[in-house]
Amino acid sequence: MIFSTFTCFIFSQSENSNISINENIKKRIAFSHLSIEDGLSQNSVISMTQDSIGYMWFATQDGLNRYDGNDFKIYNKQFEDITRPAFSNLGKVYIDKQNRLWIITNSGILERYNSQTDDFEKIKRFQNVSAIYQDDNFNKYIGTYKNGFYKIDHITKDTIQLFNKSERNKTVYDIYKSNDAVYITATNAIFRLKGNKYTNIVDGNQSINYSAITETHDGTLWFGSF
Repeated sequence: MIFSTFTCFIFSQSENSNISINENIKKRIAFSHLSIEDGLSQNSVISMTQDSIGYMWFATQDGLNRYDGNDFKIYNKQFEDITRPAFSNLGKVYIDKQNRLWIITNSGILERYNSQTDDFEKIKRFQNVSAIYQDDNFNKYIGTYKNGFYKIDHITKDTIQLFNKSERNKTVYDIYKSNDAVYITATNAIFRLKGNKYTNIVDGNQSINYSAITETHDGTLWFGSF
């Protein structure tokens, strides 16, 4: 496994890796633009995802937007968009492995969408939620703003606080599973979780907030920071 960390990154992809740079520049990618003129509730999109039906979901500070390719439906949900040198509070939308939509709205409130009633249920047992992730075994992981890190076991339905007391004051920013481990980016830490035990794989004495995780096709994990 190869690890890389970065502050920001830009990547491009061509159909033929052997073509020259000049030829690659000529291959333009077409973009479509959606704004408030098209029905979007606000132009600042914080988080987005797509469900299995094909709906696109966009979180903004002034509404949750469901887009069917032609029209928007707006739900009265507000999402935080605050980034400072020392912390970041961002709302999120997430589709789990069972095609359920989860949202994290203002003040870290976790809510689950009910497609039958077309409304949302607040999950009250978790406070100050910052991130949610479901692995291939349908276990769910809940990260928080300085309130710990939780695992909901799919089989037993038990909810486990995984962080020791010394780590519960950290903010969890992102969660990602690669191979047999779950990686958690947090305040001054990148945790590698196996089973219910974790280790910090970076120097925790550095004042770095690790905020995002992705993985390339060669198995390299990339971690964003601010």
